[in-house]
Amino acid sequence: VEARSRQLKGTEGLSSYSLMFDDWGGFFHQGFGAFSARCRSAAMPLSFGFQSRAQLEAVSPTFADQLDDTLATKIILRVHGSATARYAAELLGTYEAAEVSTSELGDRQGVSLAVSRRPRVDARLLRELQPGEAYVSTLATHEGREVNPLWKLRFTVPEFAGWEQVPMPASPAVTQGKGLDLWSRYLDPQALKRIHAEVAREMQ
Repeated sequence: VEARSRQLKGTEGLSSYSLMFDDWGGFFHQGFGAFSARCRSAAMPLSFGFQSRAQLEAVSPTFADQLDDTLATKIILRVHGSATARYAAELLGTYEAAEVSTSELGDRQGVSLAVSRRPRVDARLLRELQPGEAYVSTLATHEGREVNPLWKLRFTVPEFAGWEQVPMPASPAVTQGKGLDLWSRYLDPQALKRIHAEVAREMQ
């Protein structure tokens, strides 16, 4: 509703309306692709947090690739699982490495050039990140060109001492709503008899 309203009004001058999703596997449905596209066009960027590639695959086999296509910024914290570490390293991209070698045998000389693609960050390094450390890959415009910088950052780790003394706000009381009563109105056998009787009287 909010995304549609922002689209109709136009996003010029509107501040970003970020949406954060954590532990979101059960949230997804068949129409989520259209929802996410509308949010992006309404300046409502989506952010997802997950701990395992398996969480992506549980949504759908192709969702991991769709997520990579639509999200420009990836923040990788410490990773434990080997499969997830390999996937995180793939998200951070690769670079081209060129190696030149020469050989000399008697009066003959040779030069060879080899070019290979190597990961920008080894998966092992992702498993050794310290608390607060992260690799960040994003897209940015530099001198009129789109570039893909990669940074290693250390986020400030908040102080958690004395957390048990912090007073928590009172939880509001939530009462269960009456609902639509579809079962009692239409599916209960006695209700069906009453409906049939009313229809029979109207048809007389």
